Amino acid sequence: MHRNLTLALIERSNNSEDILNEAPSPDLFITKWIDYSNKYGLGYQLRDGSVGVYFNDSTSIILAADNLHFEYLYYDRRGSEKGAMHRKAHTLLQYPVELQKKVTLLKHFRGYMQNNLHRGYPPGSAASPKTQNLEFLTKYLRTKHGVIFRLSNHVVQLNLFDHTKLILSSDAMVVTYIDKNREFATRPLGAFASMGSKEVLDRLKYARDVLQQMILKKQRRTEGEVGFGERGRGAYVSSGSAAPGEPVRIGADGLGRSMRDLGDVGRSIRR
Repeated sequence: MHRNLTLALIERSNNSEDILNEAPSPDLFITKWIDYSNKYGLGYQLRDGSVGVYFNDSTSIILAADNLHFEYLYYDRRGSEKGAMHRKAHTLLQYPVELQKKVTLLKHFRGYMQNNLHRGYPPGSAASPKTQNLEFLTKYLRTKHGVIFRLSNHVVQLNLFDHTKLILSSDAMVVTYIDKNREFATRPLGAFASMGSKEVLDRLKYARDVLQQMILKKQRRTEGEVGFGERGRGAYVSSGSAAPGEPVRIGADGLGRSMRDLGDVGRSIRR
């Protein structure tokens, strides 16, 4: 992905066929998210209506769009190394008692996003939402100018705090740009690279630079440095459906009052 971005931005060939070609927008990307990783983790909603939480212990739970089936994902631990990922399927009507706390948090994240964040984008072209082998957030990283997400379907999404979004799919050969007015444009990478639009080019270059930093951090992990998946110090909320504002630190305004429900849940389930 980084290589494709780098080559496209260097070459910037004027391929008129690419410029004219529209591409279908990705079926799945993050439309809403809330970062409460100072206590629990990051909650998010995907375009198909599924809702997930990436917990601070690197486990994940993802609820299908039918609001019934969910999957719990966790890794074997071999000392400090991550082992194989395991995926366990359950329903909200029947699941192991040891998942009670995380299911409770999932429900509260879901309720908060549905009731307080702006309406998400319309569903993609998928015929019907899946109820098994669900896609999920694998990693995320907050930067100075936004948050970058990586999904299990290999989509990389950059949500900038100026309310624009860049979604890279097919190893970055297909790019979706969403502007401040929530207008979609999906084209081959070569088309965006050769169009010369400073607005899009600046964001492609930023995505390239962030990916480069991620690669370097991964290489330095063995030296004890922090890798991809850094968490923030506060709690933030945002909606990829834009018109939201810049992610808001919890407690900064009325949103903080609504979020106290999550704090209450956390205190009650720890008892």
